[in-house]
Amino acid sequence: MAKALLANGQGKEAVTNLKQTLSADPRFLEAANQLARVLASHPDKTLRSPREAIALTTRLCQTPGKKNPRFLDTHATAAAALGNFELAVQSAEQALALYKADARFAASVKPLENRLTLFREKQAWVETEWK
Repeated sequence: MAKALLANGQGKEAVTNLKQTLSADPRFLEAANQLARVLASHPDKTLRSPREAIALTTRLCQTPGKKNPRFLDTHATAAAALGNFELAVQSAEQALALYKADARFAASVKPLENRLTLFREKQAWVETEWK
Protein backbone atom coordinates (compact mmCIF):
# COMPACT_ATOMS: atom_id res chain seq x y z
CA MET A 1 0.00 0.00 0.00
CA ALA A 2 2.84 2.42 0.81
CA LYS A 3 4.27 2.07 -2.70
CA ALA A 4 0.91 3.05 -4.19
CA LEU A 5 0.66 6.02 -1.84
CA LEU A 6 4.15 7.16 -2.80
CA ALA A 7 3.42 6.75 -6.50
CA ASN A 8 0.32 8.94 -6.02
CA GLY A 9 2.28 11.69 -4.29
CA GLN A 10 0.98 10.85 -0.84
CA GLY A 11 4.29 10.70 0.98
CA LYS A 12 2.97 11.66 4.40
CA GLU A 13 0.32 8.95 4.23
CA ALA A 14 2.94 6.43 3.05
CA VAL A 15 5.17 7.21 6.05
CA THR A 16 2.19 6.81 8.39
CA ASN A 17 1.26 3.52 6.73
CA LEU A 18 4.81 2.16 6.96
CA LYS A 19 5.14 3.16 10.61
CA GLN A 20 1.82 1.47 11.41
CA THR A 21 2.96 -1.64 9.56
CA LEU A 22 6.20 -1.75 11.55
CA SER A 23 4.35 -1.15 14.79
CA ALA A 24 2.19 -4.18 14.06
CA ASP A 25 5.12 -6.31 12.88
CA PRO A 26 8.62 -4.99 13.73
CA ARG A 27 10.16 -7.94 11.86
CA PHE A 28 8.74 -6.80 8.50
CA LEU A 29 12.17 -5.91 7.15
CA GLU A 30 11.07 -4.77 3.69
CA ALA A 31 8.70 -2.24 5.27
CA ALA A 32 11.54 -0.97 7.46
CA ASN A 33 13.75 -0.61 4.39
CA GLN A 34 11.05 1.23 2.45
CA LEU A 35 10.43 3.59 5.38
CA ALA A 36 14.16 4.27 5.70
CA ARG A 37 14.40 5.02 1.99
CA VAL A 38 11.55 7.54 2.23
CA LEU A 39 12.99 9.15 5.35
CA ALA A 40 16.41 9.46 3.73
CA SER A 41 15.55 10.56 0.22
CA HIS A 42 12.00 11.86 -0.24
CA PRO A 43 11.84 15.02 -2.35
CA ASP A 44 9.63 16.65 0.30
CA LYS A 45 12.15 17.77 2.92
CA THR A 46 9.45 17.81 5.61
CA LEU A 47 9.18 14.02 5.31
CA ARG A 48 12.91 13.39 5.65
CA SER A 49 14.44 12.19 8.88
CA PRO A 50 17.95 10.95 8.13
CA ARG A 51 18.66 10.03 11.77
CA GLU A 52 15.59 7.80 11.90
CA ALA A 53 16.54 6.34 8.50
CA ILE A 54 20.09 5.48 9.60
CA ALA A 55 18.76 3.87 12.80
CA LEU A 56 16.47 1.66 10.72
CA THR A 57 19.11 0.71 8.18
CA THR A 58 21.72 0.02 10.84
CA ARG A 59 19.33 -2.49 12.36
CA LEU A 60 18.58 -3.97 8.93
CA CYS A 61 22.26 -4.36 8.07
CA GLN A 62 22.84 -6.18 11.37
CA THR A 63 20.19 -8.79 10.58
CA PRO A 64 21.77 -12.25 10.84
CA GLY A 65 22.35 -14.19 7.66
CA LYS A 66 23.37 -13.23 4.17
CA LYS A 67 23.86 -9.48 3.57
CA ASN A 68 20.95 -7.91 1.73
CA PRO A 69 22.14 -5.50 -0.97
CA ARG A 70 18.89 -3.49 -0.84
CA PHE A 71 19.42 -2.82 2.85
CA LEU A 72 23.03 -1.77 2.24
CA ASP A 73 21.89 0.43 -0.65
CA THR A 74 19.36 2.22 1.57
CA HIS A 75 21.95 2.43 4.36
CA ALA A 76 24.26 4.25 1.94
CA THR A 77 21.50 6.70 1.04
CA ALA A 78 20.70 7.34 4.71
CA ALA A 79 24.38 7.85 5.55
CA ALA A 80 24.74 10.36 2.73
CA ALA A 81 21.61 12.18 3.91
CA LEU A 82 23.34 12.58 7.28
CA GLY A 83 26.52 13.81 5.63
CA ASN A 84 28.53 10.67 6.44
CA PHE A 85 29.87 10.18 2.94
CA GLU A 86 32.60 7.75 3.97
CA LEU A 87 29.97 5.32 5.28
CA ALA A 88 27.77 6.04 2.26
CA VAL A 89 30.54 5.09 -0.17
CA GLN A 90 31.51 2.00 1.83
CA SER A 91 27.92 0.74 2.05
CA ALA A 92 27.18 1.52 -1.59
CA GLU A 93 30.30 -0.34 -2.72
CA GLN A 94 29.27 -3.39 -0.68
CA ALA A 95 25.75 -3.26 -2.11
CA LEU A 96 27.08 -2.84 -5.64
CA ALA A 97 29.29 -5.91 -5.33
CA LEU A 98 26.31 -7.94 -4.12
CA TYR A 99 24.06 -6.59 -6.88
CA LYS A 100 26.63 -7.51 -9.52
CA ALA A 101 27.01 -11.02 -8.08
CA ASP A 102 23.30 -11.81 -8.46
CA ALA A 103 21.54 -11.50 -11.82
CA ARG A 104 18.22 -10.85 -10.04
CA PHE A 105 19.57 -7.41 -9.12
CA ALA A 106 20.88 -6.44 -12.57
CA ALA A 107 18.44 -3.52 -12.86
CA SER A 108 19.76 -2.06 -9.59
CA VAL A 109 23.40 -1.79 -10.70
CA LYS A 110 23.30 1.38 -12.84
CA PRO A 111 21.10 3.42 -10.44
CA LEU A 112 23.42 2.56 -7.55
CA GLU A 113 26.49 3.40 -9.61
CA ASN A 114 24.93 6.83 -10.21
CA ARG A 115 24.24 7.32 -6.49
CA LEU A 116 27.76 6.14 -5.63
CA THR A 117 29.17 8.84 -7.90
CA LEU A 118 27.17 11.43 -5.94
CA PHE A 119 28.35 10.04 -2.61
CA ARG A 120 31.97 10.20 -3.75
CA GLU A 121 31.36 13.86 -4.64
CA LYS A 122 29.95 14.37 -1.13
CA GLN A 123 26.39 14.84 -2.32
CA ALA A 124 23.28 13.23 -0.94
CA TRP A 125 20.74 11.69 -3.28
CA VAL A 126 17.07 12.62 -3.42
CA GLU A 127 14.47 10.36 -5.01
CA THR A 128 12.68 12.04 -7.90
CA GLU A 129 10.29 9.28 -8.90
CA TRP A 130 8.59 6.66 -6.75
CA LYS A 131 7.56 3.42 -8.43
